[in-house]
Amino acid sequence: MKPFRYNSPAFPSEWPESYYALPAKDRFRALEEQLKQYPDSADDLRRKELFLKRYGKTFDDGFMLGWMMLKVADSEGASAGNKPRFRHEVETELKRLCILDETLDDILKAEWKQFSDTLIRTYLDSPSYRSMFFGIGSWSQETTARRFAAEIVTVTKTVPQRAGFEAEMVPFRNILNEQFIALVPDGEEMLESAFRTPR
Repeated sequence: MKPFRYNSPAFPSEWPESYYALPAKDRFRALEEQLKQYPDSADDLRRKELFLKRYGKTFDDGFMLGWMMLKVADSEGASAGNKPRFRHEVETELKRLCILDETLDDILKAEWKQFSDTLIRTYLDSPSYRSMFFGIGSWSQETTARRFAAEIVTVTKTVPQRAGFEAEMVPFRNILNEQFIALVPDGEEMLESAFRTPR
C-alpha cells in the first residue's frame, strides 16, 4: 500500500515555525538553545511550559495519550449508572490535552496545531489503522481518511457532549479540522460528511 499523499508545505526555517516542525527531543533542545539566547522571551517560556505539560521528562506525548483515552471512553459509553465516572474520565483527558484549566492563547493553539499535524499523519500512515480484518488487506487511502474523519467527530464532539464539555472542546476541534482540511485531499467534504452522520 502506497503512503498517504498529503498537501505538504516545505520545511520552515524561521523560529518558531521551525520549532514546531521538529521531533519532540529536538524541539526541546532547540527551545533550550533559544532560551539561552533570549532568557526573558515570554513566548518561549510559555512554549517550554506547554512542552513540559505535554511531554514531561519522558518525551511521551501526553496529548496522544489523551486522544486515545477519549476513544476508550467512547467505547465504554456513558450510562446512567456510570455517568459521574465517565464525566471524570473525560475531564481528566481534556486537562491532559490542555483544553481545561489552561489559558487559551496563540502559543497553545500552535501546540494543538502541531499535535493535529502529528496525529493525522500518524494515524493515516499507520499500517494497523489502515488494515481491515486481522491484518488481512488494507483500506484505501480515501476510506482510511474517512474513518479518521469519523474518529474526529467521536473524540471532539460525541464524547465531550456526553460529558457536558462540548463547548470547551470547540477551539481544539476547530484547529484539528483546519489541519485535516489542509493536509488531506477532499478533507473538507470528508469532515462535513462525518459531522452529518448521526452517532
